[in-house]
Amino acid sequence: MRRSWILAICWLVACSSSDEVVLETTSIPATTSTTTEVSVVARTCKATPTADLTSCDFSNASLMKANFYDSDLSDANLSGANLAGAQLSFSRLIGANLAGARLAGAFLKLADLTNADLTGADLSGATLIGANLTGAKFAGANLTGARLTNLVKDDALASEEGAILEFINFTDTDFTRAVLDEANLAYTILTDVNLSGASLVFADLTGASLTNANLDDANLSWANLTETKLLNANLSNANLWNASLSSVDAERANFTGASLYQVILDGAILANTQLMNAGFQRASLANAILVNADLTGASLRDADLTGANLSGAILKNANLAGANLTRADLSVADLTGADLTGAVLKRANLDGVVGYKP
Repeated sequence: MRRSWILAICWLVACSSSDEVVLETTSIPATTSTTTEVSVVARTCKATPTADLTSCDFSNASLMKANFYDSDLSDANLSGANLAGAQLSFSRLIGANLAGARLAGAFLKLADLTNADLTGADLSGATLIGANLTGAKFAGANLTGARLTNLVKDDALASEEGAILEFINFTDTDFTRAVLDEANLAYTILTDVNLSGASLVFADLTGASLTNANLDDANLSWANLTETKLLNANLSNANLWNASLSSVDAERANFTGASLYQVILDGAILANTQLMNAGFQRASLANAILVNADLTGASLRDADLTGANLSGAILKNANLAGANLTRADLSVADLTGADLTGAVLKRANLDGVVGYKP
């Protein structure tokens, strides 16, 4: 039987708004035996500037800087394709296979990526402003320097709590220095992600899972992290000014040097956390659990720690001036060198406290 070499060539012609964009497929068979077999990788696709390319096969194709503006690529196979710098704004990529695709510097503004597979894709420096990522898969993807602001709401998936991007799995995704300001990432899975230096100002991370996430130097000011899981997360030197972390579970997390000015941590679980030199000025930590937390050198000036559990906590050289510690449990805590000027300790449990004499 004759073996054939197949060459699938897709020509993307950039036209004016009145011209037609034509994608052609060419098959070139070899002639090494009496039988000829022809295999076509991509079907012929013709379209106007709003191209209909649904279900087309562009796997492993070279499409650098290609113009797919406002095209329909739903269910298309773009796995392994080189789409670096491609224009995909306003395009529909619903259910598209982009696994392993190279989308570095690509433009996907307001693109619809519902249920798209971007596993292992390179989206470094890509623009996804206003994109709909509902149900998309990003496991192992690289989004270093990507812009993902104002992600789109899908009312059909919105829960009573306001989650608008449910079911998205960003496990092990690289968001280094990504811009996610005002992004709605409520209830998303962000386990093991790298958000180092990322900007998440006013982002909604309600109920999200950030276990083992790296958020060092991230900007989370005014962000909503209510009921978020931050187990073992690294938030060293992060900016959390005015952020809401009520009922967050951050056991064993690292907040060393983090800025938590006026943050809300009511009912938060911060047991065994590293909070050295962190700034909690005017923060609210009512009923927070800080058992065995290390707050060495931390500033809790004017903070509300009403009913907080600080049993076994290390508060060496901490600034607790003006703090409200009413009914707080400070049993066996180390307050050596701590400043408690003007602090309120009404009905606080001071059994076994080290470095402080009532």
